[in-house]
Amino acid sequence: MPLVAVAAACSIGTGGALADEAPCPNAEVRTEKSVLLPDCRAYEQVSPADKDYNVGFPEPFAARSAAAGDAVTYSVNGPLPGSAAGAIQNIYVSRRGASGWDLTPLSPPQTPIPGSETVPNFDYFSPDLRYTVVATVNPTLLPQAQPDIANLYIRDTLTGEYRLLTVPQYEATYRTFVQIAGGTADFSKVGFNSSEPWTSDGIHGAAYEWDEGEIRLVSILPNGEPATGSITDSFDRSFHAFSDDGSRIYFTSQELYLRKNGTETVLVSASHRATPDPGFGRPHFWQAGPDGRVAFFTDGRALTEDAELGSGDNLYAFNAETGGLTDLTPAPQAEVLGLVGAADDGSYAYFVARGDLAAGAVAGAPNLYMWHNGETKFLATLDEGDTGDWTRGLRELTSQVTADGRHLVFTSLAQPTGYDNTDASGGQPDPEIYLYSADEGELACVSCHADGSQPEGGASLYALSNPIWTSDYVERFISDDGSLVVFDSLDPLVARDTNGKADVYAYEDGRLSLLSTGSSEYASNFADMSADGRDVFLLTKEKLLKTDDDGFTDLYDVRIGGGYAEPPPPIPPCAGGECIRNASTPPAAPNLGSSTFQGGGNVKPTRRCRKGLRRVRRHGTEKCVKKHHRHHRKARGAGPNQKGGSR
Repeated sequence: MPLVAVAAACSIGTGGALADEAPCPNAEVRTEKSVLLPDCRAYEQVSPADKDYNVGFPEPFAARSAAAGDAVTYSVNGPLPGSAAGAIQNIYVSRRGASGWDLTPLSPPQTPIPGSETVPNFDYFSPDLRYTVVATVNPTLLPQAQPDIANLYIRDTLTGEYRLLTVPQYEATYRTFVQIAGGTADFSKVGFNSSEPWTSDGIHGAAYEWDEGEIRLVSILPNGEPATGSITDSFDRSFHAFSDDGSRIYFTSQELYLRKNGTETVLVSASHRATPDPGFGRPHFWQAGPDGRVAFFTDGRALTEDAELGSGDNLYAFNAETGGLTDLTPAPQAEVLGLVGAADDGSYAYFVARGDLAAGAVAGAPNLYMWHNGETKFLATLDEGDTGDWTRGLRELTSQVTADGRHLVFTSLAQPTGYDNTDASGGQPDPEIYLYSADEGELACVSCHADGSQPEGGASLYALSNPIWTSDYVERFISDDGSLVVFDSLDPLVARDTNGKADVYAYEDGRLSLLSTGSSEYASNFADMSADGRDVFLLTKEKLLKTDDDGFTDLYDVRIGGGYAEPPPPIPPCAGGECIRNASTPPAAPNLGSSTFQGGGNVKPTRRCRKGLRRVRRHGTEKCVKKHHRHHRKARGAGPNQKGGSR
C-alpha cells in the first residue's frame, strides 16, 4: 500500500528539501525545521519536554513502535517527573493525542529480590502495545498475588488494569527466570519458558502456556511424557514460534515439535526417508508464519528422499496442516548458514549457504539465495563479516524481509552491486545497505554515494536490542510494501548533510532524503517506524521544536501529515505583587493627581519634629516649637479626651 495519500501532494527538491510546487495540507503546523522534510512530514516530540537532569536514554536504546505508529514504548534511566520510580530502567508508553503525545509510566514500584539488583521488567508487548508483561516482588499488585516472591502480571497499558500470570499452583523460589515467547493480540494466551516448574506435571526448564488464568505444560512429547524444552531459544530469535492465536506452538526438546491446540504433539523434525539418515544433526527452528502453518528449520540430517546425505545443514519447510516436509536445498553440498527471512505464507524464503545452489554462486562463500515456487535464485555473495544478515542473536540483526516476501533489505561489507565501499580514510570496507525487489529482480544500494565516491563511515540498520527487550521483536527497517527503507549513515549522501555526524535517511522509491536535519552538532539515530512508514521515530539531542528546550536526548516522530500547533506563549510572571491579567492588552495609563487637581496645590508631606520639639499649625503652615509643659493646663469643663487652651 502507498504510505499515505498526503505524501502525493509533496515533491522532493535537491538535497532532500521540499520543492515549492505543491503546498502541504499540514503547512500551518509544519514550521521551523519541519519544512525541510520530504513527503509533508513534520517533527513531533514524543518524549516529554519536562525531564529531570539525570534522565537519559540507555545505550543501546530500545524503542518499539506500535504497528499503526500511534504509540511507542521506550525506556529511560531514572523516572520522569510525575511518575514513581521503578527499576533502574523505567519503561513508558507514549500515545499520540489531539494536541500531543501523552505519556504513561509502566514500571510499577519494585523491591529487588535478595541477591539481585533488579527483577525482569518487560519481556513482551502486543503489536498495538496495549498489553505487556510486568514483573515485580513487592508491593503486590493484586490481592491473590503472593508477597515476597516475584509475581508476573499482564498489564493493560490503556486502562492500567492487571491480570495475574503467576497462578499459585506450585511452590517456587524466585519466579524470575521466565522468558515470554509469544502471546495472542489480547493476551488471553501467553507462551513462556521457565527454569522452575509451574505445574504439578512440569519439570525444570520447560515450556508453558497461560490460558486465561490456567497454566498448561507445552513441552510434552508425542507419547504424553513431559520434557525439558523451550518455545524460543534464549539467545536466538525464533519468529512466530507461538502462533498469533496460540493454537500452534513450536518447541525444541532435542528434536523440533509442534504442540497443537494444547492437546496433541507432532514431531516436526521426523525423517521422511525410507531409510533414515544415520548421521548426527539437531534441528534449529528459525521462523514460522503468524498462523504457524508453515515453519522453517535447519538440520544436519537428510530428512527427505531428495536431501543429500552428508550435505551439511539443509533448510526445510514444514506444513502444519499436511505434515509434509520440503527440502529447499537438495544439493550435494548445501551447508546452510541460516535463514535471512521468509514470507508469512511461506511462499518466499531468503537464506545464506556455502553451497553452490544456483548460477553465479561461489562455492564455499556465504551466498545469498531466494527460494520461490520451488526454484532457487542466487542474489549475491556476502562477506564473512555479514553474520548479522543470517544469525538471529538478540544483540544484532542486519536484514529484514517484508511480510509478503517480495522485498529484502540487508547490510553488507561486500560489493554486491559493484560499488567500491572502501573507506576513503581508513582503507577498510564500510557497511552499506541493499534492497532487493523480487518483482523487479533487481538489487540496489540505497546508502551508496550517487556519484560513486568512496564512503567515510558507511551506513547501518539500527537493530541493536536492549537487554530488557528479550522478545523476538526487531525494529522495522522497511515498510510493509517495501517502498521505504530507513537507516543511519555517517556519510553525507545529500548536499544538506554537512555536520559530519550520523544522520537518519529515507530511501523511498529510488529517491534519497534526510529525516534528521544534517546540520546538528549531535548525531541522530533511527529508532523504529510504523508498518506503513508514515511514522518514523528517531533519537537526537538536537532541538527540532521550540518546545524542546532542555538540551537532553529526545525521541521524535517524523510523521507524514503530522505536526501540532505551537502552544500559546506563557503568561508573563507576576511582579510587584500584581499580575498582568491580559498580556496582549497593555494596561491603561495611570490617572496622575497633579494633572487633574483643581485646588490650591498638592498637599505637602507632614513635617516630623526632633526630640524636645512639638509640631504646631498656624495660618496653614506647620512649624516645630519648644515644648513648655508648665504652661499647659486643662480647660475648664474639658473632658478626658479633650485638650484645653494655653495662655
